[in-house]
This record gives sequence, C-alpha cells and structure tokens, in this order.
Amino acid sequence: MLSENIDQIIKECSNQVIVAATKYVAASDLLLLREKGIKDFGENRVDDFLIKYQEMKEYEDITWHFIGTLQTNKVKYIIDKVDLIHSVNTISLIKEIEKQASKHDLNIH
Repeated sequence: MLSENIDQIIKECSNQVIVAATKYVAASDLLLLREKGIKDFGENRVDDFLIKYQEMKEYEDITWHFIGTLQTNKVKYIIDKVDLIHSVNTISLIKEIEKQASKHDLNIH
C-alpha cells in the first residue's frame, strides 16, 4: 500500500522536487524511496541525520536538506554534508553557518 501511495505521489509531482521528511525513518527505507526516484531527503535532528548520512554516503545523487531547528553548536557537524538548511531563524545562526562554511571553503547563499 505504501509503495502504491509513493508511486502515485511521484506520478502526480513529476515536475516538482519531492523532499521526503525522514524523521524516524531508517536508512534502508531511504534506499527504497531512492529506488522510486526520490533523491531529496530532509532531516530535522542532527544526530539522526549524521547516522543516515554515513549509511547513505556512497549515493552521491542524494540532496540532503536540514529542515528542523538548528542549534548554533551543531552547525559544525552538518555544514559540509547538507545541501540546504531550511530553518535559519536567528542572526547568530547565520553567522555560525558563515563561519563554519568558510572553514570548508563552501559558498553559501
């Protein structure tokens, strides 16, 4: 049933980017979604993201989104691994993102 729902969503959104929110989803389930064509994954917990990132590291076609509240002290753990950070809500977080990005020669915008 879930597979049919995913197929239907993909069909209906063929010209859209689908970001699969992966909270409480195992990396093995992300592989199933990837096989269906979903390659954008959003996580909202740094520790869970890092586990999934390590398990899925070999798949270079994945785009990682951080979609949750991000604490400034955790930016350093994800800055070189995520493609987008969706929830920037303070100037101090922006400054920390810029600081950590510069350490990795990353251009942020």
